[in-house]
Amino acid sequence: MALPKLNDQPKYELTIPSSGTVIRIRPFLVKEEKILLLAMESQDQSQILSAIVDTLEACVLGELDTNVLTTFDIEYLFTKLRSKSVGETAKIELECTHCKERNPVVIPMDDVGVKGDMESKNKTVDIGSGVSLE
Repeated sequence: MALPKLNDQPKYELTIPSSGTVIRIRPFLVKEEKILLLAMESQDQSQILSAIVDTLEACVLGELDTNVLTTFDIEYLFTKLRSKSVGETAKIELECTHCKERNPVVIPMDDVGVKGDMESKNKTVDIGSGVSLE
């Protein structure tokens, strides 16, 4: 009989920006990374979003209702999950506005955050002409 595996994966705590709820995550595994790569290759936006949400649900330890998360919550959580799983930096290329040359830029993923007033719970947006959206 084999001994049980304890602490076989690192675990990290994150705070959901919109609600302030603290959750625990584990890095994604090769099978989740493969699902993400297949979704990216399909170039279907709904399949990519579904793969991201499924990966979040698989990597969050405990309960997480992804139906109540905002878009920026999902993006923030996935960015932090990616930084713990793949690497803490991302290498991208940005085009210079003057010479149109593409320049490599390294972004530290731990510095990525959400800006804005998270304390405001006003969910009504005034569109104009007396019309609002909740």
